[in-house]
Amino acid sequence: FLHSLFFGVPLIPHSLAGIFNTFVGRFFITQIVGIADAGLYTIGCQIGSIIGLVATAFNQAYVPWLFNKLNTNSDEEKTKIVEFTYLYFFIIAISAIVLGALSKFLMNMIVGVQFQESAIHVIWIALGNSFDGAYYMVVNYVFYAEKTHLLSMVTLTGSLLNVIFSYFFIRWNGAIGAAQAMSLTYFVV
Repeated sequence: FLHSLFFGVPLIPHSLAGIFNTFVGRFFITQIVGIADAGLYTIGCQIGSIIGLVATAFNQAYVPWLFNKLNTNSDEEKTKIVEFTYLYFFIIAISAIVLGALSKFLMNMIVGVQFQESAIHVIWIALGNSFDGAYYMVVNYVFYAEKTHLLSMVTLTGSLLNVIFSYFFIRWNGAIGAAQAMSLTYFVV
């Protein structure tokens, strides 16, 4: 029971930080720029979040395989895991860039003319989600080592950075600043 508490309780702020980070950009856009821009940002987030959806789904399938390989305690397997991790970083970053490049085309198919401006957010959101996907790959080692208390510190620091970055980037760049801040935050985390 105590082991479960020590493992699980630090994940509560970790989970809450993820929810908080989703809304901080929208809040500042609404307060600083306006509600219409918050709507455009939200639409851009929906498309850019495709990368996050793929990363999350992949991670769900990857973790059991990874833990099984880590349990073998083989240096050769660990080397392969590290090499695969770097390959994954490259693939998910390229996927984000491709999605960003296709965003105007996708917006033409999915949303009305009045929402086309939301395409500028997609590249930043997609890149942010690719950094978050890279985080998923690394955080699995933290889970395996059962050092979840470290995650709370990292994600709470990331949330604080996201607030600071969002506030200033939106002041400097308008609504696109929220997407840039989110991307930078996930890169730092």
